[in-house]
Amino acid sequence: MKFAFIQAEKARWPIEVQCKVFEVSRSGYYAWAGRPASPRAVEDAALIVEIKAAHKTGRGAYGSPRVHRELRAKGRCIGKKRVERLMREEGIELLVTKNSGGPATYAKIEAARRLGVTVVVLRRPTEPNAETATGLSAALAWIKAHRPVP
Repeated sequence: MKFAFIQAEKARWPIEVQCKVFEVSRSGYYAWAGRPASPRAVEDAALIVEIKAAHKTGRGAYGSPRVHRELRAKGRCIGKKRVERLMREEGIELLVTKNSGGPATYAKIEAARRLGVTVVVLRRPTEPNAETATGLSAALAWIKAHRPVP
């Protein structure tokens, strides 16, 4: 983690100064920088491309469970938590909330928008055209009238 930070900031601060501040050796930094990426890191980079493609396929509305299903359907053997981690590290985030109309929903949506997180709002289904009962006796009468004959 220290070496990655040193590499990211090498344009701003000399490597020698950063190594002293972080109490790491320059030779250790250069050994780290010259090392090839691990097989896991290479595979993660390829997975990130596939995850972004699956996320885009869902118009930015696919969260990690759906992206995981998409990758599994394509024959990729990958764990759900790995997909979650890669999406989190890449900043691919999504908030799915139901439209309950209350202040809690509004607060969640506002916070997500400020953070730049995609918001998917599930609307309530429309009420079916059904008979309603105004009281217990009316409900019992409806049940008795509509009960199948044995």
